[in-house]
Amino acid sequence: MVFGEGNPEARLMLIGEGPGAEEDKLGRPFVGKAGQLLDKILEACGFERFTHTYIGNIVKCRPPPEPYSHR
Repeated sequence: MVFGEGNPEARLMLIGEGPGAEEDKLGRPFVGKAGQLLDKILEACGFERFTHTYIGNIVKCRPPPEPYSHR
């Protein structure tokens, strides 16, 4: 499960759709490629991820892969 992280008192909350493979593996939101880009964007805007934001996802678990089906 991937819960949110950051400052619960932050005035800026960022919400993603759901965790990717890297997020699911580490149990943290936005740590894959999108998260690395997000960190750069936040830094360029003068924000620090854990101080100025709270980040989470709508869905807390990565959906399982669909089973292979023969047609």
